[in-house]
Amino acid sequence: MELNTYTLIIPDKADPERDMVADYWIRYGGQVERLGRFWEPPEYLKKTDVRVYGNEVFCLILAQKLNLALVSPPDDLILKLSPKWLGRDIATCELSSIDNLPYPIFIKPLAPKQFEAKVYTDLASIKNMTNGLPIETKTITSSIVSFTAEARTFVLNNTVLDCEFYEGTGNTDEVIDFVNDLCKDTVLPRTCVIDVGFIANSGYAFIEANSTWGAGLNGCRPQKVIPAIFQASHRAY
Repeated sequence: MELNTYTLIIPDKADPERDMVADYWIRYGGQVERLGRFWEPPEYLKKTDVRVYGNEVFCLILAQKLNLALVSPPDDLILKLSPKWLGRDIATCELSSIDNLPYPIFIKPLAPKQFEAKVYTDLASIKNMTNGLPIETKTITSSIVSFTAEARTFVLNNTVLDCEFYEGTGNTDEVIDFVNDLCKDTVLPRTCVIDVGFIANSGYAFIEANSTWGAGLNGCRPQKVIPAIFQASHRAY
């Protein structure tokens, strides 16, 4: 991959996985800019072909400052998937309806980070966690399952570029086949990161999708996934 005219912007804080991405970006001919004061990026970056890779706040602020578009999967992607990919019961409800849920149950906010995503054992625990949020706040609920292994895949144009287990062990070829088949069965953005888990006596199941521009490698090889990182952000016109 030739990156001669492109600068990758990453946080200046050391991070082994991100540093590997930066090293390979340079090997492919690109430049790397490590920013500390990312809310005040150098003026020259506004006229440079840039891509971003880092945590959510870092990338969202740089997107605003540098007029970038970030490619991200929709928050409700899991609700659009066929049950055959899920291995568990998935539903959605507003906080106004949590009194009627069958506890214990896994609950996460539809919009990320509004409250902690976890198994809630009773109504009191979720009400305490979401105190102060509007009752219209949407959630995703799931029946409780145990993943004995979890793997990360980087996807570009509906094809897995690389895969690695970050919890437990398993057959990466089986995960790649699973995700490639899933990609054929749904509409995905140009690139995203899909995590898959193995459920005993059930098989592989979709866990969640994340934005490539903000996802850690979790063991995936930087030289394999840089094309996806490259496509995860671009100049907005």
